[in-house]
Amino acid sequence: MVSNNSEHRATLRQWQLFILTVEKGSILAASAAANTDAAVVSREITKLEHLLQEPLLERSRSGVRPTWLGAQKYKEAIKILHDINTAFSETENTSIRSSTIRLAVPGALTGLIAKPLAEFEKLQSSNHTRIEINSYQNINDIQPENFDLIVCLQTLPNVRMIAYDIASISYGIFASPDFIAQNKRISDPTQLEKLPLIHSKSEKVLLQGPFQSITITVEPQIRINSNEAMISAAVEGLGIALRIPLWAAEPLAKNGKLRHLLPNWHIPNAPVWLLKHPGRKISALEKLIQFLRKTGTFHPTLTKTD
Repeated sequence: MVSNNSEHRATLRQWQLFILTVEKGSILAASAAANTDAAVVSREITKLEHLLQEPLLERSRSGVRPTWLGAQKYKEAIKILHDINTAFSETENTSIRSSTIRLAVPGALTGLIAKPLAEFEKLQSSNHTRIEINSYQNINDIQPENFDLIVCLQTLPNVRMIAYDIASISYGIFASPDFIAQNKRISDPTQLEKLPLIHSKSEKVLLQGPFQSITITVEPQIRINSNEAMISAAVEGLGIALRIPLWAAEPLAKNGKLRHLLPNWHIPNAPVWLLKHPGRKISALEKLIQFLRKTGTFHPTLTKTD
């Protein structure tokens, strides 16, 4: 009996479906992104697991996540596919690749940076420049080599890329008028420790006043790691939202749904960095970098640094 060697080798399609499944967090979401049936995705990944004789995914009702081996194979597959795409782009698809800028942006900044990016695309319309925006929550969850530019907030990752300091974000403390009316007048930062707070985690938060700085201990009653969700909770009167970007809160502060508490006390600004691969050469890339650095501000309440 002659065996079919192709049955004992993984295919490019299998690795592509595996990568999609890891990134999307579920087989169903991966099948939708790949425009195929969930059964096909599941079958192809199962074939991979049989070839490797170990599971690549931990499956549950809430979705999937990579096993230790799956995480290692995911990194390897990303690199291999990147090398393949690079090879094709240098031959058959150079013109298309050179006109597309792949950008990774923190989810918290996606709404802020979308407008200047759209303006840049209009200015470059004659050059057919297209910008692909990919949102991420944790920079450790993305593969830097897959992007031409990466926007990151506050802390620079340990990657070999050129960093540009393009702006800094100002933060404030906000609550709804109803919440403020139901509580005594808040005039001192230490009062916050005794009130229901909305924040991402338990921590000590530095507040800088006109003549002194103070650190308060934050034990949030409601823990939320999304700007939009924190703002919604504050509007509903569920507590005081700490560290809300002024640009995000400004529309609701103008229409009276939120009020800025302790405006003379400031949470330290967070720098916004733009990272670029040193060897990446795309015609419009340098223009985009200069555009973002010279735009002034992305928003009136986003403070630009020199």
